[in-house]
Amino acid sequence: MVAEAEQAEAAKKRAAAHFVKNTTEGYQEALTEYSAAIELVRQPHARSSTPQHSLARSLAPRCAAAQTPSSHLLYANRSACYAGLAEKEWKPREKVLLWAKALGEAHACTTLDSAWAKGYLRVATAQLELAAAAEKWETRKAEDLKWKRERQATEAGKTATGGGSAFSDEEAEPAEVESEKARAERIAAMEAASDDRPMTP
Repeated sequence: MVAEAEQAEAAKKRAAAHFVKNTTEGYQEALTEYSAAIELVRQPHARSSTPQHSLARSLAPRCAAAQTPSSHLLYANRSACYAGLAEKEWKPREKVLLWAKALGEAHACTTLDSAWAKGYLRVATAQLELAAAAEKWETRKAEDLKWKRERQATEAGKTATGGGSAFSDEEAEPAEVESEKARAERIAAMEAASDDRPMTP
């Protein structure tokens, strides 16, 4: 148990070092370390179901408890990591999911220690940010749906008019190919002009 407590404390310190980087990668690394610390804290309690382990835990040095990070703080820190990731996320859907995870971790924190006031601050912050992110996501979805319908209507209009034209009904499209009659007339005029020129010696 002592070794696990020390490992959990070491993981917590590594997580804190990653967290202060204030980067997406830093928050992700911090999440990994905080999660590892939580698992290490859980392990002794999971094994204490047998009489032998209960006795071993009761005889363990009291310093081990001091070296073990409080679980509620680990959940609070994971909530802070998810909040940091959410603030850096630009995709509406992903932002909502990250704030939801931050809220879940904050609730876990207050469940483990209802007397820690900062845990409720994390809950309130996550709730407000989650509501704002969800509203923006709904607005984005409505805008995307409107754009999709407008595009479909435009394409349907082009199909109904045979592909559409850049010219109105009143305007005639420029003739890109010379008609056969105009070509014959041009050639005849050229030949007449040639017959009128005097022959050179």
